[in-house]
Order: sequence, then C-alpha cells, then structure tokens
Amino acid sequence: YRLTLEEQKTKKIAELEKAAALNYVSGFISNATGDNLLYDSALEDQQLIEGLYNRAKEPDWATTVRFPGLGPAGTVIIRARASSDDEKKEILHDGPALIRLGKDLDSHLMKVKVAHWQKQKEVLETNSYQDLKKITW
Repeated sequence: YRLTLEEQKTKKIAELEKAAALNYVSGFISNATGDNLLYDSALEDQQLIEGLYNRAKEPDWATTVRFPGLGPAGTVIIRARASSDDEKKEILHDGPALIRLGKDLDSHLMKVKVAHWQKQKEVLETNSYQDLKKITW
C-alpha cells in the first residue's frame, strides 16, 4: 500500500514538528558578553533566561545581590561554551548582558518558528511526491 499524497504530507508535517522541537532546544549563539558563546536552550534554560532578562530590568538590579554565591550585585553566572565541542564555563553576566541574552534567545526561537511555518507551507502547497521528498529541515 502506497500512502496517498495527503497522507505523505501529514507524515512530513509530523517530521517537521519533531525537527522544529529539536531546533528550539539545540542551543543558540549570543555575544551578550562580548564573545560569541553557545548557550543551552532547553525549556528550563529558556525559562531561566526569560526570568533573568526580566530581573535585569528591575531598578535595583545593579545594587542587589539576587543570587548569593553566583556573583556580586548586578550579576549572575550562566554556563556557556565557545563551541559545541568545548566544556561549559561559568560566565559572569551583568544586566546589559542578560538583556542582550534574552533578546538573542527570542531571536533564536522566532527563527525556528518562522522556518517551521515556511516548511509547513511548502508541504501544503506541493503537488507531487518528488517535491515533497525534497522538503527537509
């Protein structure tokens, strides 16, 4: 039994869903500290970065120790690496770095979302098995 084109499209869309989900959590590059670093982006990392982004905008961020043992007032340590082959290092982030990091995470997530939408559109608009096979993440 050969799947119909519509069934193949449904299967392809499911494959793209999995690829997008993997890309959301595969990490992202940010130069928030002045160096290009690879940050994790698993769901808990996304939540942490979002929370730190919001806290860094609080008026007393620079003068209050929020996380004793993880940096002086106005800072916090986040682990990142220079490349996927490197070990993670503890990097001190100040308020402006956290805000940049939050924006870079948002950009990463939006790029994945837009790519996913585009791939879904390609699948829905294709009219042949051959063209459907060409659509990959």
